[in-house]
Amino acid sequence: MYSFGTATNFGSVTGTSSPVCAIESTPDGGGYWIVAQNGAVYTFGDAGAFGNLPALGVSPAHPIIGLVPTSDDSGYWLIGSDGGIFAFGDAPFVGSLPGLGVSVTDIVGAVPTHP
Repeated sequence: MYSFGTATNFGSVTGTSSPVCAIESTPDGGGYWIVAQNGAVYTFGDAGAFGNLPALGVSPAHPIIGLVPTSDDSGYWLIGSDGGIFAFGDAPFVGSLPGLGVSVTDIVGAVPTHP
């Protein structure tokens, strides 16, 4: 991890068994989550640890591509390249593309819909 300007380096991930695919800042900028394609979530600064796929013994069918935090910073959704959604903390599960019968493998990002 390298920080530039006023960004703070809270730590880095090294030696993971799965490639790192995303980083997401906490709403207050006091920390961040780093996410690996296998759904492992690494927390730094004030980012809360609410769980991850390897800890549950879950291997996603397609790589995880991102993390979206909840508006109150008390949970997050992991997003798969197939549109699969995994909810942790206070993030509610409200459905996924595979659950709707939609077959894609090229999802590349997600953004929150909350303010």
